[in-house]
Amino acid sequence: MKKFIYFLTTTCFLPVASYAAEVDSRPDLDRFGVGRYNALKTVMEAESIVKGHSDFDDFLEESRKTVESYGQQENIGYRLLHRHGNLHDDHKMIESFGVLDGDVAIITQETTGASSVPYAPASWFVQDDQVFSFEFSTDPLVLKVKEYLQTVPLLQNLHELMASYDLQSALAPAILSRAQYEPFKPRFAEGYEWVEQTIATDDDLFRNVLTLKHLSEEEKESYVKTSYAFVSLSGNCPISWCDPTQVPHEPLSAPKHLWR
Repeated sequence: MKKFIYFLTTTCFLPVASYAAEVDSRPDLDRFGVGRYNALKTVMEAESIVKGHSDFDDFLEESRKTVESYGQQENIGYRLLHRHGNLHDDHKMIESFGVLDGDVAIITQETTGASSVPYAPASWFVQDDQVFSFEFSTDPLVLKVKEYLQTVPLLQNLHELMASYDLQSALAPAILSRAQYEPFKPRFAEGYEWVEQTIATDDDLFRNVLTLKHLSEEEKESYVKTSYAFVSLSGNCPISWCDPTQVPHEPLSAPKHLWR
């Protein structure tokens, strides 16, 4: 299992359109398919699609205008659409906040949908004119923003824009803000960023664990950007990166939840 590393920064975002003609105007934002997830591209394959677009900055600028037209620039961004491993049947990638080595961590782990903590999809992609959830979160702000997205065509507009640039296989519109980022904003402003390790566990599952680190500009040059946001580092909508060359981390014991 490889170790993935993510961290924050900032950029621009997405505009208007509608869906490919056959996509429902009010898609099911909770639809999920393990087979669809397992068929996603690797991080390097998805990055190569993005890097192959010389007009990518134009796409981001159009995206930013669209997101701003809905007043969601502090919540909505893009994630690089890729899988970290193959999910088992009836499993999803669900994010929660926890503790690792005495420090706060964001832990997205392969688990069944059965949970005592409410959760909602935080990112989406389109295949065969259907919308599918990508990853999920227990953060209360994600639940709130997802409910709003069911009432407006913002996601449809973004997916149609992505289709016009042939980027639907590489990006997923996503809720990047989290209510529980609030205590970390001073550290974001000081240049700390979320660094993620993808960890193979001893129960044959996998987890992505984000902790705050201070990374040099030289380190960032070798990483893959895996999300795009439209606010500053001191805001509530981070950018992430990934280094797929890292060796696997030791198996992680089950995290302690900070809230229920």
